[in-house]
Amino acid sequence: MAVQHSTVVFLVEGDNILLAMKKRGFAAAGQLHFKNQGGLPDMMVHIFMCTAWDGEPVESEEMAPRWFKISDIPYDKMWQDDPFWLPQVLGGKYISGNFVFDEHDTMLSHEVREA
Repeated sequence: MAVQHSTVVFLVEGDNILLAMKKRGFAAAGQLHFKNQGGLPDMMVHIFMCTAWDGEPVESEEMAPRWFKISDIPYDKMWQDDPFWLPQVLGGKYISGNFVFDEHDTMLSHEVREA
Protein backbone atom coordinates (compact mmCIF):
# COMPACT_ATOMS: atom_id res chain seq x y z
CA MET A 1 0.00 0.00 0.00
CA ALA A 2 1.33 3.46 -0.90
CA VAL A 3 2.25 6.00 1.75
CA GLN A 4 -0.11 8.97 1.88
CA HIS A 5 1.63 12.35 2.21
CA SER A 6 0.01 15.13 4.19
CA THR A 7 0.95 18.61 5.41
CA VAL A 8 -0.13 20.24 8.67
CA VAL A 9 0.38 23.96 9.33
CA PHE A 10 -0.05 25.38 12.84
CA LEU A 11 -0.90 29.09 13.10
CA VAL A 12 0.87 30.64 16.10
CA GLU A 13 0.27 34.19 17.33
CA GLY A 14 2.18 35.21 20.44
CA ASP A 15 1.42 32.56 23.07
CA ASN A 16 -1.67 31.32 21.21
CA ILE A 17 -2.00 28.44 18.78
CA LEU A 18 -4.87 27.67 16.43
CA LEU A 19 -5.91 24.04 16.71
CA ALA A 20 -8.57 22.47 14.56
CA MET A 21 -10.68 19.75 16.12
CA LYS A 22 -11.02 17.10 13.42
CA LYS A 23 -14.52 16.20 12.36
CA ARG A 24 -13.36 13.52 9.94
CA GLY A 25 -10.18 12.26 8.29
CA PHE A 26 -6.62 12.47 9.62
CA ALA A 27 -4.30 15.21 10.65
CA ALA A 28 -0.65 15.23 12.11
CA ALA A 29 7.94 21.89 12.01
CA GLY A 30 8.97 18.30 11.44
CA GLN A 31 8.25 15.04 9.76
CA LEU A 32 6.18 12.20 11.22
CA HIS A 33 5.65 8.70 9.84
CA PHE A 34 2.50 6.85 10.91
CA LYS A 35 2.22 3.10 10.33
CA ASN A 36 -1.37 1.89 10.57
CA GLN A 37 -2.03 -1.79 11.12
CA GLY A 38 -5.78 -1.55 10.64
CA GLY A 39 -5.89 -1.38 6.85
CA LEU A 40 -5.60 2.41 6.69
CA PRO A 41 -2.77 3.83 4.56
CA ASP A 42 0.54 4.65 6.20
CA MET A 43 1.09 8.41 6.36
CA MET A 44 4.06 10.74 6.12
CA VAL A 45 3.08 14.09 7.68
CA HIS A 46 5.12 17.24 7.14
CA ILE A 47 4.65 19.87 9.87
CA PHE A 48 5.12 23.64 9.59
CA MET A 49 4.62 26.57 11.96
CA CYS A 50 3.24 29.82 10.55
CA THR A 51 3.42 33.17 12.38
CA ALA A 52 2.05 35.46 9.64
CA TRP A 53 -0.95 34.96 7.34
CA ASP A 54 -3.77 36.79 5.60
CA GLY A 55 -7.45 36.21 6.32
CA GLU A 56 -9.29 34.52 9.15
CA PRO A 57 -9.47 30.76 9.75
CA VAL A 58 -13.02 29.44 9.27
CA GLU A 59 -14.77 26.20 10.11
CA SER A 60 -15.13 23.66 7.33
CA GLU A 61 -16.84 20.32 6.90
CA GLU A 62 -13.61 18.66 8.10
CA MET A 63 -12.25 21.02 10.78
CA ALA A 64 -13.45 23.30 13.58
CA PRO A 65 -10.60 25.76 14.38
CA ARG A 66 -10.25 27.28 17.85
CA TRP A 67 -7.53 29.35 19.51
CA PHE A 68 -5.82 27.98 22.66
CA LYS A 69 -3.08 29.29 24.91
CA ILE A 70 0.00 27.18 24.24
CA SER A 71 0.08 26.43 27.97
CA ASP A 72 -3.52 25.08 27.78
CA ILE A 73 -3.36 22.78 24.74
CA PRO A 74 -6.04 20.07 25.31
CA TYR A 75 -3.80 17.05 24.74
CA ASP A 76 -6.42 14.78 26.36
CA LYS A 77 -8.76 15.51 23.41
CA MET A 78 -6.12 15.04 20.72
CA TRP A 79 -4.46 12.07 19.02
CA GLN A 80 -2.33 9.95 21.38
CA ASP A 81 0.87 10.87 19.57
CA ASP A 82 0.51 14.68 19.85
CA PRO A 83 2.03 15.09 23.37
CA PHE A 84 5.17 13.27 22.19
CA TRP A 85 6.04 15.70 19.38
CA LEU A 86 4.00 18.94 19.47
CA PRO A 87 5.74 20.43 22.57
CA GLN A 88 9.12 19.92 20.87
CA VAL A 89 7.91 21.61 17.67
CA LEU A 90 6.50 24.52 19.68
CA GLY A 91 9.90 24.74 21.38
CA GLY A 92 11.50 25.42 18.01
CA LYS A 93 12.92 21.97 17.37
CA TYR A 94 12.81 20.17 14.02
CA ILE A 95 11.79 16.62 14.82
CA SER A 96 11.41 13.29 13.13
CA GLY A 97 9.03 10.71 14.53
CA ASN A 98 7.68 7.22 13.94
CA PHE A 99 4.37 5.99 15.35
CA VAL A 100 2.57 2.65 15.02
CA PHE A 101 -1.19 2.38 15.57
CA ASP A 102 -3.38 -0.71 15.65
CA GLU A 103 -6.75 -1.17 13.94
CA HIS A 104 -8.50 0.56 16.90
CA ASP A 105 -6.33 3.71 16.66
CA THR A 106 -4.38 2.70 19.77
CA MET A 107 -0.73 3.73 19.67
CA LEU A 108 1.48 0.64 19.94
CA SER A 109 4.88 2.30 19.75
CA HIS A 110 6.53 5.65 19.20
CA GLU A 111 9.93 7.18 18.61
CA VAL A 112 10.61 10.93 18.36
CA ARG A 113 14.04 12.44 17.87
CA GLU A 114 15.43 15.84 17.09
CA ALA A 115 16.52 15.89 13.46
